Amino acid sequence: MNTIDKARDELIKFIQSDKKIALFTGTNQNKKHILALSLIFNHYSNSNLLFRANSVDNLSIFLSPIFSGDLSKYIKNREIPLNNGSSTLYLDTINKRTWSSSPHSVDVSIFYPIDSVKAEDGTECVNNLIKLTKSKIFLISWTDNEDFSWTNQYNPIRIIYDAEEERPEYHQEIKNIIEQSKNTQKFKETTPSYAQSTEENYQITIFCRKCQKNRKAKLNKPFPGLNIIKSANHGEYEATCLFCGNTCTDNYNWRL
Repeated sequence: MNTIDKARDELIKFIQSDKKIALFTGTNQNKKHILALSLIFNHYSNSNLLFRANSVDNLSIFLSPIFSGDLSKYIKNREIPLNNGSSTLYLDTINKRTWSSSPHSVDVSIFYPIDSVKAEDGTECVNNLIKLTKSKIFLISWTDNEDFSWTNQYNPIRIIYDAEEERPEYHQEIKNIIEQSKNTQKFKETTPSYAQSTEENYQITIFCRKCQKNRKAKLNKPFPGLNIIKSANHGEYEATCLFCGNTCTDNYNWRL
C-alpha cells in the first residue's frame, strides 16, 4: 500500500540520493505537493527554491495549506521568505513569460501539477528546470488521469502516495476517474476521427456497401453484444455508416 509513511521515506531517500528528478504521483490529490514541500523546507535551509504552478491564480490555492495569512503580496512579488534560515521560495508558472522573474539558479524546484501540460510543453518546461536547478526536481501530479510517459526520458525516481489507507472510498473514486480517462484515451487512439463524436456503446463495425470497405457505424440502440445482434430479427438493429451515412440491416457480418 502506498501510504504517507512510505511516500515520506522514499522522498527522503530521493533527497539524500544522487538522483536529480522524481515523479511523485498517486490518488491523494491535494496532499502530495504539501508533503513534498514540507520535507524540502526541512532539508534545505539557506536555499533558493522554486515552485512552478499551472497558473498564477492557483498559487494561493496550492500554497495556502502550508502558509498562514494573506499570500497575495508574496504572490505578486513572486517570492515567499521562509523561516528555515534564509531560504526563499520563488514562484512562477508554466507560462514562459513568468520564468524571467525567477532566479537563474535554484537549489530545488517543484513542478505542480504536471497534469497541466502535454508532452511537448512538459518537456520544454522540465528542460528549463534542469538548466536552472542545481540539486533536485520534483514533478508532482494531481489526478493522474493524463499520460506521463513523456517523463520517461528523464529516468525519474518514481514515488506514489495514495489515499487508500486514509480515505478508501475517495481512493477508489479517483482510481475510477483514472481508469475512465485511460479508456477514453484508448478509444480516441483506436477509433477513426470520423467516428469519435459517437458514443462508444453505440458503435459497431460494418462492411459499408456504399463505401465498399469496413467502416464504423452507429447502431439504432445501445450495443447488446454480438450474439444478440446476430440472433435478432431482420431490421431490429440498424447500423448507419458514420462516414457516408448509408444505413444497413444485414447484421450477419457486423463486428466490433
